[in-house]
Amino acid sequence: MKKSLFFVLMLCLGVANAWAGGCRAMVQDSLENEFVKGDEAFASGNYEAAASIWHNAAVAGHAQSQLSYALCLYNGTGVEQDYAAALEWFKKSARQGNAEAQFSLGYCYDYALGADYSCEEAMKWYKMAAEQGHADAQFCLGVLYFNPQSGEPDYAMALEWFCKASEQGNADATSYIGSFYLNGHGVEQDDEKAYSYFKKAAEAGSPEGIYNLGYCYFWGIGIEYDTEDAIRNYEKAAEHGLAVAQCDLASYYLSEGDDESVRKALDWLNMAVEQGDACAQYMLGRIYYEGELVEKDLEKAVALFAQSAEQGHGDAQCSLGFCYMTGQGVARNCKTALRWLVKSAEQKNAQAYCSIGICYYEGLGVEQNFTEAVKWFSLAAEQENADALYYLGVCHYNGQGVAKDKKSGIRLLRRSKSAGSEDAADALELLSE
Repeated sequence: MKKSLFFVLMLCLGVANAWAGGCRAMVQDSLENEFVKGDEAFASGNYEAAASIWHNAAVAGHAQSQLSYALCLYNGTGVEQDYAAALEWFKKSARQGNAEAQFSLGYCYDYALGADYSCEEAMKWYKMAAEQGHADAQFCLGVLYFNPQSGEPDYAMALEWFCKASEQGNADATSYIGSFYLNGHGVEQDDEKAYSYFKKAAEAGSPEGIYNLGYCYFWGIGIEYDTEDAIRNYEKAAEHGLAVAQCDLASYYLSEGDDESVRKALDWLNMAVEQGDACAQYMLGRIYYEGELVEKDLEKAVALFAQSAEQGHGDAQCSLGFCYMTGQGVARNCKTALRWLVKSAEQKNAQAYCSIGICYYEGLGVEQNFTEAVKWFSLAAEQENADALYYLGVCHYNGQGVAKDKKSGIRLLRRSKSAGSEDAADALELLSE
C-alpha cells in the first residue's frame, strides 16, 4: 500500500513538474514574443512604445528585454535618460548571464555612469563578458590591465585579452598590440611588427590604428620616413575625432609657421579643446598667453590652463601657478599659486621646482626660507633648468641657504648662461667688471 502511494505521489510530482515546466516555457515564449514586438516598434521609430513593451517584459524577468530597456534609459531613447536606472537593469540582465549586459555594466563602472567609478567592479563584469567571447569586453579588460588605476601594468594579461579581441576583428585591440611591439611591453621590441599591426588596425578602420600608422610614417618606424603619408593619416584620425591626432597636427602646422598653417593649427586645437583634451587646452593656453599668433588674452589663457590643470596636466599646473604668482590674467594669490606648483612638482616638472624655490626665496605665500629655496632650485638644476641654475648660483655666491662659495656660484651662473639665461649672462658681466 505504501509503495503504491509513493508511486502515485511521485507520478503526481512528475506531472506537476512537467506542467510547471510547460508553463515556464509558455511564459518564456510569451516574453520572447513581447521582446520581438518591442524590437519591431523600435525599428519603426516608435521608441516610446518599444521602451514600454521592453519594460513590461523586463519586469517579468526577460533578460534581453532588461538589456534593451536599460539601453533605452542609458541613451534616453523613448524614456528620460537615467544612468542610475540603466545600471540597475543592466545588473538584472547581467546576473542572468547576458554578455552584452555584463559588458555594459562593466562600462558603467569604468566610466562612472550611474555609479561611482570602480575598477574592481568594471574588471569583474568585463571579465564575465570576455569569457563568453564578447570582443569589446575583451578589449576593455585588456585596457584595464594595460593602464590600471593603481599599481603596475600587467602586460602579459593585457596582451592576452587584446589578442583574443583582435582575433575577433576588434581593430583597436590590434592597434594596442602594435604599441606592445613599438615599446617592447612584455615582448621583444620590433618596429616592423609594430608597423604591421598598426597598418592592419588602420585598414580595419581604427582611428588609433590610423594615427599610429601616421606616427610610423612621421618617424620612420618600421617603414621609410614619409611626411605626406604621416600627415594624411593624422588628418584621417583627426577627422574621426581623435584628440591626440588633432594635437599632433596642430604641432606640425605650427612648426610650418606660415599664416595658412597657423590657421589650420588653431582649427585643430580648437576641435581638440572642444573635446576637453588637456594637451590641447594647454597648447592653446600658451598661444593666448604669448600673444604672437593671436591677440594676447591672459584671462583666456588662465581659463585654458585651469581646465588642463584640473585634468592633471603638469605643464598647465605650472603655468597656472605662475599666473597666480605673478597676477597675470587672474588676481594674484601666492598661496593658490603654490598649491598648483606643488601639484606640478609632484610630476617632476623642473619649472615648477624652480617657481617653488622662488616662492621661498622671495617669501611669496610662505615664510622666506633660503635653505628651502636652495632645495627646490637644486631639484630643478638637476634638469638643467636655466632659471634655477641662475638662482642657485646667486645663493652660492652670496651664501644664502648654503655655505658661501663664490667659485661654485660662478660655475652655476655659467651653466645657467649656457642654458640660455640672460639674467645669468648679465650677472657674469657685472662680476667681471
